[in-house]
Amino acid sequence: MKKSPNYYILTRKHLLLFVFIIIASYAYTQVNFTQQKWIGAWGSDGPIMTGDLNGDGKTDVFMWRNSSHTWTVNLSTGTGFQQLEWTGAWGSDGPIETGDLNGDGKIDVFTWRNSSHTWTVNLSTGTGFQQLEWTGAWGSDGPIETGDLNGDGKTDVFMWRNSSHTWTVNLSTGSGFQQLEWTGAWGSDGPIETGDLNGDGKTDVFMWRNSSHTWTVNLSTGSGFQQLEWTGAWGSDGPIETGDLNGDGKTDVFMWRNSSQSWTTNISTGTGFQQQEWKGAWGSDGPIQVGDVNGDGSSDVFMWRNSDKSWTVNSSPANDTDGDNLNDNVESRLLEKYSPYLKFSHDTREEEYRPTDAIWYVEHSNLLGPVNISILTLKNNPFLIVDPNNGTKGLSSLIPTNKKTDFRLDLNIAYWKGYLNGDGHDWPEIVSKGNIGLYGHVTPMPDNSGDYKIEYWQFFAWNKATTIPDGPDPTLWELAAHGGDHAADWITVQLIVHPIRKTNGSPDEIIRSVFHFHHGDKSEFDMANQRSSQFLQNGQIKEYTQDATFDSEHTVQFYTTDNIQYIHPVVYVEWGGHEFWPNTHGSKQSAPNHNGEGHYHYLCHNIMNLGEVVHPSSKNAEIILRFNGPWGKFNIANNNPPGPTLHTEWQWPGNNKIGIPIGDFEN
Repeated sequence: MKKSPNYYILTRKHLLLFVFIIIASYAYTQVNFTQQKWIGAWGSDGPIMTGDLNGDGKTDVFMWRNSSHTWTVNLSTGTGFQQLEWTGAWGSDGPIETGDLNGDGKIDVFTWRNSSHTWTVNLSTGTGFQQLEWTGAWGSDGPIETGDLNGDGKTDVFMWRNSSHTWTVNLSTGSGFQQLEWTGAWGSDGPIETGDLNGDGKTDVFMWRNSSHTWTVNLSTGSGFQQLEWTGAWGSDGPIETGDLNGDGKTDVFMWRNSSQSWTTNISTGTGFQQQEWKGAWGSDGPIQVGDVNGDGSSDVFMWRNSDKSWTVNSSPANDTDGDNLNDNVESRLLEKYSPYLKFSHDTREEEYRPTDAIWYVEHSNLLGPVNISILTLKNNPFLIVDPNNGTKGLSSLIPTNKKTDFRLDLNIAYWKGYLNGDGHDWPEIVSKGNIGLYGHVTPMPDNSGDYKIEYWQFFAWNKATTIPDGPDPTLWELAAHGGDHAADWITVQLIVHPIRKTNGSPDEIIRSVFHFHHGDKSEFDMANQRSSQFLQNGQIKEYTQDATFDSEHTVQFYTTDNIQYIHPVVYVEWGGHEFWPNTHGSKQSAPNHNGEGHYHYLCHNIMNLGEVVHPSSKNAEIILRFNGPWGKFNIANNNPPGPTLHTEWQWPGNNKIGIPIGDFEN
């Protein structure tokens, strides 16, 4: 990747909240809520509802006013409520339900009408409700439940049938319900709960068994339930609540203990519960509510205080070590959930220039510039290239230096292919690990949309712009044959996703856009504009098009691991040049193939989260984020690229962007 106009230095100081957790055998882990006071409306002729009405990633509170036949809506701003009035239907022969029926990221309200055996549906437009009528099953020997059973982003409705010991399931199609029958456990010594316990994007059903002091768990497979048994705490002086307290994508269960004035929390590990004790406020003149009111990706607990007409808000601990106002667990979950599927190409031979660990690359390079550091020295301490106390003493670090520097890395030519005689990473390890030289970055978009930007940055030791074999001495290569070759390559594929806070606390997202970058160009696919889709590679890949046919550059592909969620962007990696293409169409003059027909292909996983420039996630991340110069020395006519943060494709967090330009690093 070879573009890099205006950049910015981050200089604002941040307060980091460190939560120190001490785990002792047979003892609670102590965690605290952050207590706040918010102003907003209260009182209703019907139940209080919660959900993200306007799709900004923050939970809102709304209630029916019978006197005016309108809804009083408290839209969360992240620090308080904005009070509005919306119109929409009300009244029902059964309970009022909420959920995202059409998968647009906004919570809808729906009610059963027994007279017509239909559902009255209020679809949220973001500024009001659109009233529709849907058909679907009703009636139950137990409570009506809602959740996304098949992981398609739309809320489904399901109910237990005691006569047949089955579940009647209404799967939402986005414009109505599809009725099915599922098997699974039922019966409980306590209330039935729903949520995504294992973080796979599908809603599960679970219930307490007092006889065995265990939880019966029905994990959704997308087409039925798998019954398991989990251990965890139970009992409470108040209602049982569910939500994702730590932002890891899995639903937790928590309950108030009046004797200790604390919350007993069951934190889901995906295969069971870890019991903790949390401190926070309790007591209310109305029901306890749960939702992500501040939009940080984890559930908060809030309650009405009639005495001073305010809301007491218990915000979950701010696990945000990189200071971008997004929970670190959310960032890690998103990087893993949407990881790319890489398909390497064949052009006269298999790909020779391997994905390369960036720190390994530094250890096999000399640093050249105002201060020279030898390869032998960097082999033992690669951090010297940005160390403020030793090495370059920070002269090549992005933090103190807001101008282009003359520092550059000079890789030993023996290691251009990323591997030599057991030193480096060869293809079997690269395919198996799925993360060699791949780094992630997640940050909220600065436009107040509530969207998240997910970036995957892949590093290669060498960019080979043609299939012409290498010569023994690069200084003797002809310009026509090797003019595009250069050392080091940073390439990226990126997504914008919109968070959904479901009514049962389970997180989910909608993919808004996908970006592939190649030869200084950007292929952007807006998912709202897709016209049709088809399946490829025996159903493993789903391709979307914005045109009338699929024989077009305007397509994007997603890979699946479960044949339900197609959410991993497919990347066709150009031979040698490593440009990231969304499909096999398109071309660049004289560039090698990007046909994806090479021997090597894999789904990426366990991706290192870099964090932000001011607060990197580790020492290695600091090297990658802060090195202020080109990552290579050798080129004939094509400049060596800088690191990820010095490309315009890097999204600087809105709360950190100071706005000091540092120039074009490729001039």
